[in-house]
Amino acid sequence: MAYAGNTNMLGSFSDPMVKEDMAPVLSIATPVELPFQYLFSRETVNRRDPQWGVDFITTPTTISDLLAKARVEGRDAAFDGNIDLGFRLLNLCEISSRDVDITNTERATLQYGYDDAFDQQMWKKGKEVGIEFEIAMRWGAMTQSNVVQTGTGRQMHGLVRWAAELGIARAKGNPTHQLNGSPASPAIPSQYFSTWKRTTTVPSNSDTDAELTRAVLYDDILTPAWRNGFVVAGSEFFMSTSLKRQIAFLNRTANGPINNREIPADRRMIVDTVSMVETDLGTVYFNIDRYMDLVGQNITLPTSLNETNPHILTANKCLLGLQRDYVSIGVLRGIYGKPLPELGDSSKGMVVGETTIIVKNPIALCGGSNLIPNASA
Repeated sequence: MAYAGNTNMLGSFSDPMVKEDMAPVLSIATPVELPFQYLFSRETVNRRDPQWGVDFITTPTTISDLLAKARVEGRDAAFDGNIDLGFRLLNLCEISSRDVDITNTERATLQYGYDDAFDQQMWKKGKEVGIEFEIAMRWGAMTQSNVVQTGTGRQMHGLVRWAAELGIARAKGNPTHQLNGSPASPAIPSQYFSTWKRTTTVPSNSDTDAELTRAVLYDDILTPAWRNGFVVAGSEFFMSTSLKRQIAFLNRTANGPINNREIPADRRMIVDTVSMVETDLGTVYFNIDRYMDLVGQNITLPTSLNETNPHILTANKCLLGLQRDYVSIGVLRGIYGKPLPELGDSSKGMVVGETTIIVKNPIALCGGSNLIPNASA
């Protein structure tokens, strides 16, 4: 239960509350969730713009193509020079930091449950840096054309933008696409485009909201992604609270809510949610994501997608799917804290980190935008 006594955070001798008891209340005031930093593996990178190779396997697209591949007995080798050596993708390492400045009087004064105000602030700022990276890993936009610092901070390109931009470029039939239209990004060929469900009005391409129905989920997101090479079995999807409720709504029984089932007397409980769905394409896992639940937050995609109007994504109406084995965190400098030289009668420090997100193959991303739940969900 939250403390409802003296609201003066400095306390007083007349307050019966023990000061040390305040620490747990402060520590849980803001939820600190870093799901992507626990979900994805880490790998060390040694440059500001880490690059990695990607390739694809050429397969026949029609039955007639397949039949034409049949070879005669004793055939000699023939070389046409069309050897594809793959492609290089890249992202930019983003720096996040926080500064700490504590007077030595504050360090010497007994705080509410903290042995040292400086250490407590360094810990707190480290969590803030971690949260900032979580948001960047989803929504960051590659904007810096020069990888060397020139007055504008580098930004990593987030997973939602990777998936949405390349998926829309695929739907538009674009042969290549530069992420965020940035010169820092190479012109990625269509063989590596992801899959994304758009809700647009032709011909203006203006965004409209559409209900996340079973048909949209299966026919417009999962099946096209699977046909594009996305492995649905074992994939994970991240979404807002409202879209997660919609997933549960889609899987209600014909006779009523999910909790209409026989439950032993010793386990009387309401079960009205779904986090795992077995589909014809495999098992899919659905997760509420605090950083996808940003109500009223919009991002605008680049006009290089050949849209008549800029394509706008509303954060809490987006659904992001991925194969976790094809995403990792590139660490140039892990999050760490360091004390700085004292200036006068105060202690100073800095918490800093420099990381990026590595999409080993964009085909392993999919999703959709401007999706809304049923009013009854």
